[in-house]
Amino acid sequence: MQPWTISPHYLPSEDLIPGADTCFHHLFLPIYSTKQKLKEKLLQAISHNRGFGRFVPIV
Repeated sequence: MQPWTISPHYLPSEDLIPGADTCFHHLFLPIYSTKQKLKEKLLQAISHNRGFGRFVPIV
């Protein structure tokens, strides 16, 4: 199993969810103000995944 790279991703809004490039094992993690907001957005991203495709933030 290949390790994942986690990169901080500076986005204009905390309403955007994390994204990933699964081919290259890369997680783009927006900077959130609280751990609770991070947890909420990670769960939202996992629950509403769109399958294959490039990273596209969802508002």
